[in-house]
Amino acid sequence: MLVGDVWELYRRECSDDILFWKRQELAHRHLKALDGILVDNLRPSVIREATKGLARLSSSTIRRDLQALVAAINTAWKCGQIKTKPHIELPKESAPRKQWITWDQMGSVLNHAFKFGQWMEMYCILLCNTGQRSGAVISLRWRDIDLDGRCIYFSANRKSRQKCVADVSINDDLYEYLKKHQVLDGDKLVVAQNGRRPMSLNYQWRKLMVAAGLPTTITPHIIRHSVATNLVSSGVPILRVSKLLGHSSSAITEKVYAKFTPEFTKETVNAIRINGNSDRPRA
Repeated sequence: MLVGDVWELYRRECSDDILFWKRQELAHRHLKALDGILVDNLRPSVIREATKGLARLSSSTIRRDLQALVAAINTAWKCGQIKTKPHIELPKESAPRKQWITWDQMGSVLNHAFKFGQWMEMYCILLCNTGQRSGAVISLRWRDIDLDGRCIYFSANRKSRQKCVADVSINDDLYEYLKKHQVLDGDKLVVAQNGRRPMSLNYQWRKLMVAAGLPTTITPHIIRHSVATNLVSSGVPILRVSKLLGHSSSAITEKVYAKFTPEFTKETVNAIRINGNSDRPRA
């Protein structure tokens, strides 16, 4: 079976079950040079040769592309179209994300969001008050919001192959905003521009960042990262932050955010006891 056939099978079997299928299609475009190669011949040297032209892309992007290829191959294997799965070497993971913004900077985002439409204001308020992924926020429908129980059921729209999401309690600020803009038709999208998913979201988002006085490198996902960073820095236990983010394990959260805890190294360095000559020169 050719790699191109594997992608076609993946598309038929799974495109309805993946929120951002466009990301998988982008991976296929990046790896198009592999289409005419037999799956059994997918050796590391062959893949390296095919990805040479992707030098302009970051290692994280290439890693995601190859992960999509692995998912496609796994689908073909589960469907009985191939007997063995080749080993696909993935580039190393990028260092944990370092860019984040403060609560005050998030406040600036919210203060300017209304200028780009009520949908943008709703989008930003949900991002900043729940810490959920952009895709989960964009997919949210009014039936998933229980104002009486003060809970948002982001998990209601999750498909089996998507990343984990959390069901999140509604704080006071978010409650007042949602109550003011509540739509009774539960099938309608919460973040809607003329009744549909917003168009040109990335373009409008960059304009918002400029208006808020922030770098255009700040993405909606960095808002999620910023919520977590600020919570951990404020002393909220990592386990609770992990539950909010919907991570499958608190170890994932700890790997990225432990360094932001106020007491991260204090107890450790206080345990250092160096014996030596007390008359030695001090720096």
